Amino acid sequence: MDRLFESLFKYRFFLFREGELTFDSPVSAWWLLPALALAGAVAFWVYRRRSSGTRWRRELLIALRALSLILLLVLLFRPALRVSTHLPRKGRIALLIDGSQSMTLPHDSGRSRWEAAIGLLDPGAGSILADLEERFQLQILRFDRDIRDLQPGSNLPPAGTGTSLETALSTARKHRGEGQPLAGVVLLSDGADNLSRQLPQVLETYRRERIPVHTVAVGQESLGKDVQVTQVTFTPRILPGSSTRGVVSLTSVGYPGRRVSVEVRESGTLVASQPVTLNGSDTSQLVELSLTPQGTGLKHYTVSVAPQPGEAIRRNNRRHLLLHVEDSRPKILYLEGTPRWEFKFIRRALREDRNLQLVTLLRTSDNKFYHQGLEGEDTLAAGFPQTPDQLYPYKGLILGSIEAGYFTPSQQEMMVDFVGERGGGFMMLGGRSSFDAGGYAGTDIGAMLPVHLGDREPESSYVTDWLNFDLTAYGRQHPALQLTSDPAANLRRWRNMPPISAYNRILRAKPGAAVLARAGRGGRRAVLLAAHRFGSGRAIAFMPASSWHWQMGLAHTDRTHATFWRQLLRWLVASSSDPLQVTFDRDIYQDEDAVGIEVAVKDAFFRSAGDRKVEATIASPGSATGRLSLSRSGGDYAGRFQPGERGIHQVRVKASRDGLEPESAEAYFLVTRAHREFFNAEANPRFLRRISRETGGRHYTLEEAAKLPEEITYADSPNTVLQVLPLWDMPFLFVLLGVLLCSEWFLRKRWGWV
Repeated sequence: MDRLFESLFKYRFFLFREGELTFDSPVSAWWLLPALALAGAVAFWVYRRRSSGTRWRRELLIALRALSLILLLVLLFRPALRVSTHLPRKGRIALLIDGSQSMTLPHDSGRSRWEAAIGLLDPGAGSILADLEERFQLQILRFDRDIRDLQPGSNLPPAGTGTSLETALSTARKHRGEGQPLAGVVLLSDGADNLSRQLPQVLETYRRERIPVHTVAVGQESLGKDVQVTQVTFTPRILPGSSTRGVVSLTSVGYPGRRVSVEVRESGTLVASQPVTLNGSDTSQLVELSLTPQGTGLKHYTVSVAPQPGEAIRRNNRRHLLLHVEDSRPKILYLEGTPRWEFKFIRRALREDRNLQLVTLLRTSDNKFYHQGLEGEDTLAAGFPQTPDQLYPYKGLILGSIEAGYFTPSQQEMMVDFVGERGGGFMMLGGRSSFDAGGYAGTDIGAMLPVHLGDREPESSYVTDWLNFDLTAYGRQHPALQLTSDPAANLRRWRNMPPISAYNRILRAKPGAAVLARAGRGGRRAVLLAAHRFGSGRAIAFMPASSWHWQMGLAHTDRTHATFWRQLLRWLVASSSDPLQVTFDRDIYQDEDAVGIEVAVKDAFFRSAGDRKVEATIASPGSATGRLSLSRSGGDYAGRFQPGERGIHQVRVKASRDGLEPESAEAYFLVTRAHREFFNAEANPRFLRRISRETGGRHYTLEEAAKLPEEITYADSPNTVLQVLPLWDMPFLFVLLGVLLCSEWFLRKRWGWV
């Protein structure tokens, strides 16, 4: 079709699309309008005196004569195309070829993506190389996470562990080869880009400087059958003996309805598994898993799905997971307003937990408290904390049955900051002086809760009525409610729990809150357990006032009640931060990745402490230790470094100030074999097409690439000149003129008007 168009219209279609129609006559084109009118008048005058014949015949002949005269006039004014063109060898083209590992995947049945791309540079296989070198100063570059020169004929296999189009395009723009201006970029790629962070800004620079990026897509948009473990998300730090529940994201193609198992292994030993039926629709499936790590310290797991028959890529079937089982003892402050059984049984449940320190204040009269679990006699001697430095050493705060009027406005504001700013965990328990019954509606503390207060009168909001504690669908999966690691057994144990006899009746949770349990009755079932994020921390509302019935109704050897409170309070403080916190931009890295570290240093009020001297060291898997360089970044400290080997690395940080005991913290990250290129590895021509469109370039398939050298010669850029291409001698115009004249002569002859 292209050849037929060119034979009729002299030039290829893209020139008409890109060019501007003009007239190359010394006489102004404005004279063409009266000339056209004159041609029409002459044709009318020639035939108007004919009285014989029908009217339509006369009008048809007038039209044919007028069109013939008009076409002759147009030819006399010399129609032409004005196009922007590059002068031969006066501009530079950067030819970028993707050399990352994803280019080893198939392009077609006989070649890899890399072989298909390199084939364009092979003179024996229809190369575009000679045409480009004839028209431009050509620079051939190979890129992955970096960029380097590629000599013609070089065929080193693609081994790049990542793809950064941002780096490739930025470097190509800045490189000035032999002083020649950059006329454009030709990008041969499968469209994968897994390292760029500021690609839109780079493309905007190209658009602003009118440097087009022409893209050539290689690879298949569908790889056939594949199962991929896309992401694994767990709480990175837990206490010993705690259960944690995480989410594994899967995508699959080509296996609809297939039953597979998501497996978690530690040092090759299976520690957890979850069956799942694949949807096969290339949309994410979320699989929830429960883990109860044994022992303490750092745990390294692999989460995987076994390779399936006919699977295209097997290196994307697994992900790594790090969990730090931290043998610490966070402190929780529990304030109770009156002696009651719930207080006694909660203390008993946590008595043997060596990883939770429960400090209790039991009000015995208006201004007197019974203290238990305090580290010293002077600690909280005046009762509930008055200042943040007294409260912030705790990671959790529990309010039992105590009225809102007990707290001063400043204490309420301090508790809100304890959760929202410090990141502590807060829980209110049911009781005769809790929630609406305690006057918390409209208070700062009430605003922090995950449930709506004020729907019932205080005197009727506390209910003594027997009911069952029924987990919601979300509660069955929640880590705080895992009595055992087996989901089915866990649900059976909850269904066999004895009923409770007293609770605060609340019917509505706030938007975004998770309702974990409801009252087991018909109609509008009351909320019994709800939680949500509040600022940097979390808040829990536990409406029952008699969970101790669970212990009394079970065998004296049954530890279900104790397990529940241990799990719930461990989850309460799981996200609470320390004054010295070390974090990485991620926990799992791959070969050649740079590690980003951030150190947050806080004082006793959890405000940024910029007067500390911060030192950091790293211990590699080979036992080598080195010092890390950190710099101030806002109120924190940050740095980047390149690990030298695979395995688990430990970073230790120490913050000190004259006159204060130094604080220390440690964190871990894992470096694994690079496999980033095999995730989401389908070719992405739509992404490449967008790059071309945003920069004013053109997009090609591999089969269309032969047209590229000629077409990009006429691309508009600051380095082009205007060229006028004559159209008056197009074969089509002369054919059209001949058809018009012959048609008029034939009809005149046939109708006897000669």
